Amino acid sequence: MSEQKTSNLLLIVLLAVIGIIVLLFTTRFGIGVDPDSVAYVAVSRNLLTGHGLRELDYCGNFRPFTKHPLFPVLLSIFGIFGIDPLIGDRFCNAFIFGANIFLAGYMIRKYTGSIWNSIFGSFLILTSTDMLNFHCWAMTEPIFLFLSLLALYLVSAYIEHPKGVLLFASSSVSALAVLTRYAGVPLVITGIIGIFFLSKRTHRRKSTDIFIFAAISFLPLAVWLLRNFCVAGRFLYRPLLFHPITYGHIKPASDILAGWFLLKISPDIATKVFKTLILASLLFFSIMLFQYKKARIRSDTVKQRLALLPYLLILFIFFYGLFLIIAISFFDASVALNRRFLSPIFIPGLIFIICLINSRLRLIKQTGAFKVASVLFYLSFAGLYLRSGIDWVSVKSRDGMGYASRKWKKSEIIRQVKSLPREAAIYSNGPDAIYFLTGRPTLMIPAKVISVRKEINYSYLSGITEMEKKIKGRKGVLVYLNKIAWRRYLPSEGELEKILPIRLVVRCADGAIYEITE
Repeated sequence: MSEQKTSNLLLIVLLAVIGIIVLLFTTRFGIGVDPDSVAYVAVSRNLLTGHGLRELDYCGNFRPFTKHPLFPVLLSIFGIFGIDPLIGDRFCNAFIFGANIFLAGYMIRKYTGSIWNSIFGSFLILTSTDMLNFHCWAMTEPIFLFLSLLALYLVSAYIEHPKGVLLFASSSVSALAVLTRYAGVPLVITGIIGIFFLSKRTHRRKSTDIFIFAAISFLPLAVWLLRNFCVAGRFLYRPLLFHPITYGHIKPASDILAGWFLLKISPDIATKVFKTLILASLLFFSIMLFQYKKARIRSDTVKQRLALLPYLLILFIFFYGLFLIIAISFFDASVALNRRFLSPIFIPGLIFIICLINSRLRLIKQTGAFKVASVLFYLSFAGLYLRSGIDWVSVKSRDGMGYASRKWKKSEIIRQVKSLPREAAIYSNGPDAIYFLTGRPTLMIPAKVISVRKEINYSYLSGITEMEKKIKGRKGVLVYLNKIAWRRYLPSEGELEKILPIRLVVRCADGAIYEITE
């Protein structure tokens, strides 16, 4: 590798190191914890104590864990070495964030030949509030993003240079991605179609490659699904039911995708200046780009086409979107096309757009004015991302995130729960929060609506009656947490006061504890 290329890569490495430092600073009060994080941590603890991959459900029963297994297994590995799973995951996510920044920059550098394009792409990932956010939580997103990006790169490398080691590496990484999230299935489909249509090998060799790639990629998943059926009587953790996707799902997704590139930020003076520069440079940039037919075409780039990798990226984006539509329509109607579920297409989409623009620009003769407009556009866009990123980090680093935040750790109602007798049964609208912060198993209040199907729960009243009996029989309590505002499928505090013979035991600023009256 030449000295120039090495120095170029060092610039991307520097951005990656900055990303690691920023993430560690943002999570200085601990990595973010949400209900899914609590479930993964609980499974990892059960695995460490010899109880296997089991989870505590909201009915107080241990049941086989049938979701994607890789993340809780990773958390348990930290425990084997005496490291708290959440502390281990905090440092793991920081390094994965740095790896994603570097890998994206490296891929852009390799397929555009421009260090400035690669720095621009890496910088946007470093300062993206969504990328920062998802790497700050104990969730599957960070490792899934890394494995997906690495698998796409390895598949493209194998198609260009068909070597057995690359085929094995790409399929193995794809297998890990599928075990991290079932949404890794589109990744495998992308690899299969990419090999079939983009490889220059004979049909017989391509068929063999596809069989090997699919077998290695899907074999661990097949074993896991068979295990699920043997221990739980079902392959997946969601039943197969038809509830078609609606416009209500699609509208937020379109807003998010537009926001990634148009940015919704506060209208102060600095933002207006940045926006003006972006619009002016983008207008000039567009005029010059659409006038390329009138410009003198550079003879050395006429035959250049988009590199192989961007084709795989756009295939993955398409199949991932199709996967989400199928998941919502047949498995879980409660899935929202929010930033979290759309996050796997951010980096592939960014790389694709940069490669596409670069390939078009290389076809035209760029005047001095055109280059100035391009620089202004890139700097202004990067400036908006930087501003948003700094604002986000400054807010999140003050208190922490989710159940690991200082406001939850210092919660008055949680302190009251800790003082309850150990034998008392606890029902709550936030059993995951109570379990994480106190270590006490807690039952969920019966739901009015079955969220995964968006159907009325006809067993709601019988569930309420059963809850009343258990609280009476085990001298239990009902704990209502004011901060749990997203579970709209549960009855409100006022509704519970009307249908249950309850008496207020203690009222705090962030919740209340009730007992059942005789």
